[in-house]
Amino acid sequence: MIVHQRLVFLVDGSNNALHPTRKLDMVRRWLRNLDAKVIKYVGKIMVVQVFKKLSKQKDNPVYWIGVDPGDIVGICLVRVTADNKVKTLLSSEFHTRSKEIKQLLDVRRMYRNTRRYFRRKKVKKKGYEPKHRFPRYDNRKRPDDWLSPSVLHFLESHKSVTRKIANVVPDVNVSVEYARFDIQRMMNPDIEGEQYQRGRLFGYQNVRAYVL
Repeated sequence: MIVHQRLVFLVDGSNNALHPTRKLDMVRRWLRNLDAKVIKYVGKIMVVQVFKKLSKQKDNPVYWIGVDPGDIVGICLVRVTADNKVKTLLSSEFHTRSKEIKQLLDVRRMYRNTRRYFRRKKVKKKGYEPKHRFPRYDNRKRPDDWLSPSVLHFLESHKSVTRKIANVVPDVNVSVEYARFDIQRMMNPDIEGEQYQRGRLFGYQNVRAYVL
């Protein structure tokens, strides 16, 4: 996690979010005097629970969490004051495990097929007919909102990191970048049908051959 400024998240005795602070000396003094304690970490930023009553800020800024979705998720937290001044508090990125989960599912399928193969082979070797097993995949219906494990992890990863930051920041809003555009249509407005399969790399073995 890349932090633009030294930052500490604060919560009160009831775990209600307070305004983040960059006054590390003040936080150290609270911890030393047992007026606060570290309860958890969000990435590399600690969350401190303050037992003493704090004075309210003169202006109530609004916080925004920006999310750039993808295999490498970019996320940032900015503070917008009453006079529309924007301050970046943190900026970070993390990798999802979607590709790793896909590989693990492939390995799982390989072991499952091997186990079933040797089970059938063992029965045939003894001279018996294989026991009929009713197909279990025919009597189960997936819910309408079903997602594959890799896609589900992809979605939950974005929700999890956003929720962790939103739980320790007051008056927070979330903005997710959603860009959907056709790159090939930008180069050729009249493209359609099979022409999408004949892009700039069509006829070349790989990108290296195209460049050379």
